[in-house]
Amino acid sequence: MADTTPHCSVAYHKFGPVDLDNFAHGVNSGIYGHNPPFTAPPILPAPFNTLVNTYHENYEAYKNGGKDQKGDYLTARTALIAALDTTADYVDNIAGVDDDMIVMAGYTPTKTGESKAVIPAAPVIDKVERIGKNVLEPSCKAVSGAEYYGCIVLTKPWDGTLHFENGKLILNNYTGSFLHVVTKGRKKTIANLESKTEYWVYFYAVNAAGVSLLSAGVSEVCG
Repeated sequence: MADTTPHCSVAYHKFGPVDLDNFAHGVNSGIYGHNPPFTAPPILPAPFNTLVNTYHENYEAYKNGGKDQKGDYLTARTALIAALDTTADYVDNIAGVDDDMIVMAGYTPTKTGESKAVIPAAPVIDKVERIGKNVLEPSCKAVSGAEYYGCIVLTKPWDGTLHFENGKLILNNYTGSFLHVVTKGRKKTIANLESKTEYWVYFYAVNAAGVSLLSAGVSEVCG
């Protein structure tokens, strides 16, 4: 009889750099943010978080610095995938494991071929940095199950003239400056802003099930 028990897909072995980074953050928040059912992960939270951050930092160095940083990046990638394999095996062997538990851990169940998607939680903004004249670089923390992160940048706080609900963005006589950044990742680079102007930044997360609520706003004055 065929084994119908779901298992964690290891499709992440073939992910590109950004997708692997997002996926690893999702596993990090999924497993270590849910106790129970994940009461005894084989890797403690701090070492796993270090592997995720080291991979991210080495990828950024490789992307910006070239082939001299490739070795460190590949080493960090190998270590991160090994950790993901270890935690995937742990989830697979939890008594009563099902699709929902696998998705909660940040993985994709193999039995269905895809995640039983649920609408992601609202992102939490990590930071908004000034990286040059008239340039801001906001980023948010990973959200379990998110496949895409959008960003909205305003010159005044979100108010009643704007509505964001059920995946629809509605502008109702909004009078401020409005930017909608639709690149996929958790970090956005926003150029050509006005000097000495305060900008309000908001993130949202998306997957096959729908669109999250907006994050809380964070403001920063552009240099």
